[in-house]
Amino acid sequence: MTMDRHRPKSAPSMAERHDDDDAVQPATLTDADGPGKWAFTILAVSFGALTAGLLVAGNLMTGNNRLMSGSDASAAAGMQGLDIRFTDPAWDGRTVPANALCSRYGPTGKSPGLAVSGLPADTRMVVIAFNDDSYQRLSTDGGHGTIAMPVPPEQSWVAIPPVAGESHQLPADIIMVKPHRGALHTGTAYLPPCSGGAGNHYSAVVQAVRTPPPGPSGTVQIMPQDVLAQATISLGRY
Repeated sequence: MTMDRHRPKSAPSMAERHDDDDAVQPATLTDADGPGKWAFTILAVSFGALTAGLLVAGNLMTGNNRLMSGSDASAAAGMQGLDIRFTDPAWDGRTVPANALCSRYGPTGKSPGLAVSGLPADTRMVVIAFNDDSYQRLSTDGGHGTIAMPVPPEQSWVAIPPVAGESHQLPADIIMVKPHRGALHTGTAYLPPCSGGAGNHYSAVVQAVRTPPPGPSGTVQIMPQDVLAQATISLGRY
């Protein structure tokens, strides 16, 4: 009896395996297996697909499908992690507060205040890049604006104050690294969530860098090798 003719011609290698290896796998059937085994296999495959679909849907609702925790993200990038927390309880990382939107949908909101700790000893600035993960043009490199705050020598934490959206007025010590790339009030440091309630997911990439703060009229250029630690925080959906 030759079993090889019922095996796939090439089995997947260990490197090709996915996280769903524990799901029910369809059996290899022969003509003698009968309709009962076919029915059982179809039912098992359908149940596995339904379970996977529910897990994906749950991740999409929370935004966890796009973000890792600070420690996980830093491990993937091969650098130290950061601890990032909101200083305003209105921000919960799941839903953007109703008063924190762009001027198109009400009074212009502010960015969330952030407490960032775990800074490496050589940190000179903390840089925050705001993104709309669901809108490709503004999904990377601070599409909603990039700001920075100097860090005193040997200080391991910093409190980033809220920044007014669509405004040239910045809090003391806050530096505009790059303006947002949106259409409202171009050239300003921060564009609040502006998707009109379409369910877009927003996040902020926070980096500790050894780049020194610029002079009064200087600009900031951050090199990849100057990034000492990094983490991403979910701002929520709007």
